[in-house]
Formats: sequence, C-alpha cells, structure tokens
Amino acid sequence: SVTGGASYSHDEADAVTFTYFDETQLPRATEVEPAFGPTGAPSDRVRSIAVRGINFAPTERLACMIGGVHVSALFIHGGEVRCEPPVRAVGGTVEVSVSLDGVDAGEAAHFTYYDPGALLAAESASPAWAADWAGGGAAKTVVTVRGSQFFPSSLGLVCQFKPARAQGEGTAHSSERALVEATFVSFSTVTCAAPAWPQPEEVVVCVSVDGGATFSRRCAPFTFFAAPRLDSLELQSAPGVAGCERAQQCDVVARGANFPPGASLLIRFGDTLEGAAV
Repeated sequence: SVTGGASYSHDEADAVTFTYFDETQLPRATEVEPAFGPTGAPSDRVRSIAVRGINFAPTERLACMIGGVHVSALFIHGGEVRCEPPVRAVGGTVEVSVSLDGVDAGEAAHFTYYDPGALLAAESASPAWAADWAGGGAAKTVVTVRGSQFFPSSLGLVCQFKPARAQGEGTAHSSERALVEATFVSFSTVTCAAPAWPQPEEVVVCVSVDGGATFSRRCAPFTFFAAPRLDSLELQSAPGVAGCERAQQCDVVARGANFPPGASLLIRFGDTLEGAAV
C-alpha cells in the first residue's frame, strides 16, 4: 500500500508469498510424484520429483535426502518442494525426506528405482496357501509376494493366480487364472488378496506391472486347500500314566486331510478349543 493502508495492490504479480512453519518440528514428507524411475542414466530418467508433505520452508539450506544422498530442493510452497533424484546403479526402494538445515530431516516418503532391462521375479508368497474355511472362501487371505523389480506402475500392478501345471506353458486359459489388484509395498514386496478358487489345487502367483499385459517369468508357489477334514483322534499317553487317565491334559494325534502347513489350527473338544500343530 502507498496510501497508508487505505488501499492495496490487487495484482497478484506484484504480491510476494510468506510461509509460516513450525521451527520446533521437522518437515514431514508424505508423498512423491512420480514415485518410481529407471536405474542408470538413460535419456528418459526422472529429472524432477515433487515431494509433498508439511512444514516445508524456503530456507537457505533446504534440501532433499534421497537414499541417503543430499540434493538441492526448489521450494514451491509449504506443502511441496521439487528435487532431482540422484543416478542409482541398482534397483530398490529408497527413503525421500526433506531437510530445512541440510542436516536433520523428518519422516520420509519413498521412491523406487527399477532396472528396465531386468525381468520381474516373484520368488515367494506368505502365507503360501489359502483355504475354504467352513465355506467362507479363500478371498479373505492377504498374500505377501516377495521378489524383485516391483514398482508402482501407472499401468496397473496385478497378481495372477494360475495352475502350477501352466507355469511353463505361458499364460493359462482365462478360465484357469484369476487376476487381482496388487498393492505396492516396495521394490521387493507387493500384497494381493487370494481369489476364490474352484477346487483344491497347487498354483503359482505371478506379478505384472503393466496391467496384465506381461507377467514375471518366475512365479511363487501357492496352494488352495479345501476345508480341513478330521477323520480320527488317537490318544497319546502322558509320561508315566497309561492312557492319560489321571493327567489334566493329554496329547492327541489328529488325522484327516487338508491341514495347511504352518496354519494356526484349532480343534474343538466339546466347548473347549485347543491349538494344534501340523
């Protein structure tokens, strides 16, 4: 104002911004966009990422810390800065944080480097099975798939369940496979929900980062079990007590079918539930 406060400029081009921040709190990064890019230094490598969060300020030493490397940051506003990811030779998910003094940084978001020339690999699934518990279906089982070269592709991250016998035969027939959306966790981990499956069967879980157009060459083994079936119980004698008549607790061996390895099984004795190990 040049009129003692009676009037002010209305042209935004003549205005300047002022940022308030809490100097007692470290800045917190919550999101990175884009969140992935190729390793090495190809011509199409990511040259700028937007780091979003809270408590950013245009200090003289404003910087991004990407995988432990300090890089300069461009202040956009109190909730966003921009910086260039450093070149990295190997794939992996790294932390991205913001520092106001070039030394201390707060909570981090993540950026994933992937190797465009490497093949996706799904090495293992945990749990490695799902079962139709009392007709409830297997779809409640969340499966953690571990491998390499995973990244949060905009084309779509999906898991494919298909019979193990089709592992070496390319893509199984559509009636013999199930595609489910996957959730990105890191370069080496995704999660997906086990789909409903028509019969007990050994299958494999493959991962795609292009919406299902192509899949990992290596796929993780997985088994669908039917509901467990109890056929018989055999009493095991307690030490020194034949038949376990006088013991407060006896061991028994349960025999049947469809007992998944590592499952937290329970056996009901009247109104009492007891844990069982496979």
